[in-house]
Amino acid sequence: MKAKPIRPNCPAVGVHESIAFADYCGWKALNASRLKLAGKSMKHYHEFVQPDTDNLILGRADHTATLEPDRFPLEFTVWNEGVRRGKKWEAFAEANSDKSILTQAQYADILKMRDAVRGDAVAGPIVSGPGTAEVSIVWVDEPTGILCKGRLDWMVDGVIYDLKTARDVSPRRFGNSAVEYGYDISAAFYIDGWLAATGELATIELICVEKSAPWDAVVVPLGDDAIEAGRGKYRKLLNGVARCRQRGEWPGIAGGCKVPLRYPEWAKAEYDAVELVIDGQLITI
Repeated sequence: MKAKPIRPNCPAVGVHESIAFADYCGWKALNASRLKLAGKSMKHYHEFVQPDTDNLILGRADHTATLEPDRFPLEFTVWNEGVRRGKKWEAFAEANSDKSILTQAQYADILKMRDAVRGDAVAGPIVSGPGTAEVSIVWVDEPTGILCKGRLDWMVDGVIYDLKTARDVSPRRFGNSAVEYGYDISAAFYIDGWLAATGELATIELICVEKSAPWDAVVVPLGDDAIEAGRGKYRKLLNGVARCRQRGEWPGIAGGCKVPLRYPEWAKAEYDAVELVIDGQLITI
């Protein structure tokens, strides 16, 4: 199963540093975020257009403030005047068209997350010591021939550090979030991409910080079990993308079939017994 790589607007296979995020986004190659959409359906993967939402802007702000603090004031600014509308807002937005604009509340939260990570006994020395931020890699997936790309948050001596925000960084809760958001898929994708792009092995750890008080931060190494599970998932999705490219068909969730309703077990249990009043009498059914 071979799909010919498509290479317009994409640099050569390998490692690329100091690449602006907007330029990276323009590279015509498959990334982990896009690939994970195929887990919903190939139609969702094929037709998706990424909007620049507040959550994405906040994610970039958190990464920049934490990993590249010198760049943060160059790429982000703060609106201090309340509601974002009216002539004053329009003038401010036009004057700062080259920056992403944060509200006061968003800015305050970003600084608290930054301080939590950089002040943590384990995470702090990692992100404040020697390392390279926002390393872009390009490679060809050998089994499918698909051109792929990845953006590695922080790279130090063969270790990829992926910065994540979370509601709760306790092991059990964050473990569930990691699976729900496909962090295992991204991790395996990055590790294999690094090997394909450089010929070198890498490991990966997550740096996780809470999005609200007490702004706790932890470093989470991913074990072989998580990487192998993620690899199995991304390989299945990537092979599916390759097949759809060959056929020129991108089926939706139903794939041309009826989809039975998965009625939840809790809903069945809740209505095992229902009490009704009929003709003045209490009847259980």
